[in-house]
Amino acid sequence: MYLGFVISMVGFSMLMGAAVSSLLLAGVFFLVTDRWYIAFEEEVMRRKFGQDYEVYCQKVRRWF
Repeated sequence: MYLGFVISMVGFSMLMGAAVSSLLLAGVFFLVTDRWYIAFEEEVMRRKFGQDYEVYCQKVRRWF
């Protein structure tokens, strides 16, 4: 879902011929999402599912 948001933000910026600042905004969104939102969600999943979630994380990459 978050990867789709980032791709959409970059694509929309390119379609609109936006300045570099809007591409930087997509980069900031990527960093905030990766370091804050996803970290929080992963911690909740670890508490809820324990070892099953750890095994899942070893098989599935986070972004692409």
